[in-house]
Amino acid sequence: MQREIKFRAWDKENEEMLKVEDLHWDYTARDFFIKTTMYSDYFNTDEMALMQYTGLKDKNGVEIYEGDIVYVASEDENAKITWCQEACKFILEFDSDWISDFDSFYGKDLEVMGNMYSNRELLNN
Repeated sequence: MQREIKFRAWDKENEEMLKVEDLHWDYTARDFFIKTTMYSDYFNTDEMALMQYTGLKDKNGVEIYEGDIVYVASEDENAKITWCQEACKFILEFDSDWISDFDSFYGKDLEVMGNMYSNRELLNN
């Protein structure tokens, strides 16, 4: 089964989450340039924070993205979804300073509570 590849972006200046329409990798700048459904221009990652869809949904059917803060019922704790470059997979970073493989919690009452940009107060650290 293949997972759907899609992204969203946090507009740092206007502080809002936007849907990504197109991505362009610039080899010279060594950076992604992001076009959202809101604007016709492309923006670099200094202006927009790019977040990838994990391919999974929470218990309410909400898509889970990198940067989301989820409540993990089995741990009674919030965790942030992070991409781990070394392992090439998504992980959960818990408030209690421990990390777990995201896949091991799939199907266990995950609920998206917000994201690390607009709901930072949901994280203790």
